[in-house]
Amino acid sequence: MFGYDKIICMKKQDYILAGLILIISLALNLYISSYANKNDMSGNFVVVYVDGDLFEKIPISDNGEHEIVTKYGTNVIGIYEGRVGVTSADCKSRDCIKMGKISHVNEYICCLPHRLYIVIEGEDVQYDTVAY
Repeated sequence: MFGYDKIICMKKQDYILAGLILIISLALNLYISSYANKNDMSGNFVVVYVDGDLFEKIPISDNGEHEIVTKYGTNVIGIYEGRVGVTSADCKSRDCIKMGKISHVNEYICCLPHRLYIVIEGEDVQYDTVAY
């Protein structure tokens, strides 16, 4: 009545086709993941802007803490193993600390009270100002 009387059986060719589809999808997955690792978005420099002007350019391999002192206040930037974050700030809200750590090109941290903008840039970027 509902078509249950027909039993579907897989033949040898069906198993071979399913196996080939599985092998092709795994190979494609490995190729895409290896390609993504070769073209990762890790940057070379941590660039600090204050009031839209270049303040400091630090190599991302320069591990440690870097103090940024401006007329608006003080921020301490921590660079460890390719990850960058603001470890302390003397602004009231401390939102820049809450933004967490960044590690890829074009990721940024900003501190609005201090007019501070921190971005990871690659080697070929040669900006000296940031448009807001």
